[in-house]
Amino acid sequence: MIVNSRYLVTLAALAISCLAPVRGLRAQAAPAAAAAPSKIAVINIRNAIVATAEGKLAQAQLQSQFAPKQNELQSLQKQIEDLQRRLTEGARKAAEDSLRNADTKIAEYQDKLNSARNEIYQEQAAFLQQLHAEQAELAHAVRVESDARLAEIKLSLAKEAEVARENLASQAETLAGQIADAILSRRVV
Repeated sequence: MIVNSRYLVTLAALAISCLAPVRGLRAQAAPAAAAAPSKIAVINIRNAIVATAEGKLAQAQLQSQFAPKQNELQSLQKQIEDLQRRLTEGARKAAEDSLRNADTKIAEYQDKLNSARNEIYQEQAAFLQQLHAEQAELAHAVRVESDARLAEIKLSLAKEAEVARENLASQAETLAGQIADAILSRRVV
């Protein structure tokens, strides 16, 4: 019963401490939002690349490329664990020579494991760097193309506006005369 009441008091205090700043944030956010509307975007490039079809394909290629090395690493890890297990189980029975031999083997496997891991990390980093560069180049090309298209549209709209202004100017006198005639003809009657 005491544990439950302590738990409820702790839970209530936690809820109050979590909800109290929210009211203050709402009060601070309202004037700021009304004062200056702005647009802010944060893009997580890594997630954006992985979420695309090319990113998924690249990730699948990466997995297939490094799967054999991962299997090799797992095999080396099992061998290390097996040697360590045998070393600890038979430590009392083994002679000094066999202990030194086992330590040497463990060190060799550990070195192989470390070098294989380093190689994989370097290859993965190079692959991701190349993928990022390709994505950046593609994004730049799309941006340049869209800017060019936008410039064409702006130019087209400016030409259409100028033609409309010229048509309006050429028809302004005619329309003014027709309006004046219509107004004057109503007054005469």
